[in-house]
Amino acid sequence: MMLSKLKIQATKSPNELTWPYLTGQMSMNNKKYKKAIEYFLQANKIEATSTIYQRLADCYCEIGAYDEALASINQSLDMDSTDLANQVKKAYIYYEMGNVTLTAFRCISFLTPVRVTS
Repeated sequence: MMLSKLKIQATKSPNELTWPYLTGQMSMNNKKYKKAIEYFLQANKIEATSTIYQRLADCYCEIGAYDEALASINQSLDMDSTDLANQVKKAYIYYEMGNVTLTAFRCISFLTPVRVTS
C-alpha cells in the first residue's frame, strides 16, 4: 500500500528526489535489493548524494556485486571523505572481495590519528 502511494507521488513529481529514495529504502528494508538499486539509481539521476551512494553500496553488497559496491562507496567518499562509516564499509567490501591486505590497510588508515603540525 505504501509503495503504491510513493509511486503515485513519484509520477506526480518526477523531479523530486524523495519518492524514489523512499521507495528504494522500503525495498531495501524488505530485502528486495535489486529493486532498491533501481530506485536508488533513479534518485541518483535526480540528485547524486553521498547517502544514495551509501545505500547503493549496501544493496550491491547484499547481492554480492562487490565491484559495484566499491564503485558506489568510492563515489560516496568522494563527496564526503570524513565519513567513518563509509571508511569501514570500504574495508568490509575489500574483505568480502577477499583482499585482506587492502582490508587491513583501510582499517589502519582510518584508525591512525592525523597529526597536525604548525
